Amino acid sequence: MKDAFTNFTSLKSRKVSPVLDKDTNLVSDKEAKAERWKEHFEQLLNNHPVPSPDLPESLADDQDQACSEPCLAEVHAAVQRLKNGKALDLCGITAEMLKLSSIHGTQWLTNVIKQAWNS
Repeated sequence: MKDAFTNFTSLKSRKVSPVLDKDTNLVSDKEAKAERWKEHFEQLLNNHPVPSPDLPESLADDQDQACSEPCLAEVHAAVQRLKNGKALDLCGITAEMLKLSSIHGTQWLTNVIKQAWNS
């Protein structure tokens, strides 16, 4: 009796998720399913933003232009907006540490952000 129960529960726990291709045909091959999910998320995540009808036309044009790298003042303002008492990040640096690091800490952080920005 135990074997029958084990077989039933193992069958019950399997979940089959139907995947349809672009033409709504059922995809059953594991590799084809993975490829279809890849296509789906590439299409979902790589769309160009649609300008909001509420934005003035001059601002809508700015959406297509690349942003410039952050400056020292922007980084300083962002650091000052951080909330105290939050959990440590992976590097162990707290918001309080950044806020108390003076101009030298802000310059260091700005340089790190610019390196990441440009790479």
